[in-house]
Amino acid sequence: MKEPGHHNPIKINERQHSTAERRRSAEQCAAAKRIKERFGVEAALEYVVGEKLFAVVGRAERDPESATALPRFAAKIKQVFTAAELGEYLDRLPRDPRLRPPREHAGEIGTVCLRTAAA
Repeated sequence: MKEPGHHNPIKINERQHSTAERRRSAEQCAAAKRIKERFGVEAALEYVVGEKLFAVVGRAERDPESATALPRFAAKIKQVFTAAELGEYLDRLPRDPRLRPPREHAGEIGTVCLRTAAA
């Protein structure tokens, strides 16, 4: 029997992890907005999708808890960019080597998340 006030350390760690992921994605999307305003859509998409989203995909492959962050992060990204901006960027992914994700299937996972999140 658990003592009153005793918390499961695993549940607390999961909540902290989830909070950290949400905070990180919010900061990255805020940075993407600033980049978009200052340097343009392409630079902002390369930062937040080409770099940050694919990093989340990489973490999700190793850590199932991180996988839960993908749809939320994709939804936040969709608040920064129009559907046309995202669509044009995602359509170029397989053809433009600069935009190719670090893992072959990471682009596919990220694309699916972005195209379906908050749809």
